[in-house]
Amino acid sequence: MNSTIVKSLISIIVLNSLVFGATDVYLKLTGQGPQLNVGLLPVNCQYGDEELARKVYAILRYDLNFTRMFNLQESTATFRGLLDLVNWQNSNLDILLVPALEKNRVSTTIIDIASQQIIAEISQPFFRPGDWRRNVHQLSNNLIKKLTGRDGIATSQIVFSNDSGGSKEIYLIDYDGQNLRRLTNNGSINILPRYWPKKQRIIFTTYRYGNPDLYSVKLDGSDFTALSTRQGLNSAAAIDRSGEKILLTISKGQYPNIYLLDPAGNIQRRLTFEPAVDTSPSFAPNGQEFVFISDRWGNPSLYIMDIAGTNIRRLPVNGYCDSPNWSGDGRFIAFSHRPARQNFFQIAVYDLLKNKLFTITDEGNNGNPSFSPDSRFLVFSSNRSGRWQLYILPLTGGSPIRLDIPGNSYSPYWFDCERYD
Repeated sequence: MNSTIVKSLISIIVLNSLVFGATDVYLKLTGQGPQLNVGLLPVNCQYGDEELARKVYAILRYDLNFTRMFNLQESTATFRGLLDLVNWQNSNLDILLVPALEKNRVSTTIIDIASQQIIAEISQPFFRPGDWRRNVHQLSNNLIKKLTGRDGIATSQIVFSNDSGGSKEIYLIDYDGQNLRRLTNNGSINILPRYWPKKQRIIFTTYRYGNPDLYSVKLDGSDFTALSTRQGLNSAAAIDRSGEKILLTISKGQYPNIYLLDPAGNIQRRLTFEPAVDTSPSFAPNGQEFVFISDRWGNPSLYIMDIAGTNIRRLPVNGYCDSPNWSGDGRFIAFSHRPARQNFFQIAVYDLLKNKLFTITDEGNNGNPSFSPDSRFLVFSSNRSGRWQLYILPLTGGSPIRLDIPGNSYSPYWFDCERYD
């Protein structure tokens, strides 16, 4: 973006806020448009040690860079007050961020370079010991919201299955690849985890007792509770945003079909009746429709139906389809796709608005995509490096971010309990 235009826009926004007393002041960036030139100064450490301040800085830097909405420029300069801004006016910066660490508080002052005005001071409680990393991520989200009008995803987490301990267990990790913790430790096969909104729990399929049963567990790994232990498959669960509707693939010794359950695990209705494999449901954000996989007409394909079990239609995608995930904004369905006469599965995305299919991977086998809470990124599992690892990729493509986790990692699911709870 032309620096002069950006500075003029920000100055107008700041002046309007001063005149009219507006509380929501931000330069809204949309799509893959121009980035805002942002300078990030070192953390002014007024409490704790310099090492802690450097860790706080690293989290802020990662969170802001991850968004792809800022041209972030780091500086080692010391900010000495508004009178010092004259020295910054010849820079190409639009915004200057001045973070500070105080006792029980971490904050950032947002300054518009062109107008030499403070746009806002964003602060967040900061407790150490405690989940101080989450406090900094919350600050990042508030900064992103103030600067762009978008909700940030810095507090989001990814739940997945991993075999580094010898068995497939359920793990949880922050979106930036930090704070890894194990939720199950039963020495069996635990797969296909999903977040349960409003409940602060994870549901997943476990073979702990021999049968593929549906269980749930709290985010701290406690309170292992059964939801569906019907003979045969109890697998590939999906939960709507309200936390009140559960879709589950149940076989009862016959063809796997999709059922609607209540939060107690009671069957409300059967939704599919074909002598075929119907599985892998994913709710639309409105909770009234879902996408699923069925091989009723040959290759596993994508189908959509409403929650009453009617109005079924097939998406026009050929080849072999698997593990769909419906984006939170309702526009996209991501899935694992192997086109006809191809040997590898790639991550494909169907744009429901444009009725268009596009592929965002081209290496190895890739599966189980899951959208970020803001629908702009995907996490998925890939064996491109020889073992199954988790990767994050912008929906528009580009260089993936690999999460450095030991062992093989499968079936990730991306969520943010602060967004829908």
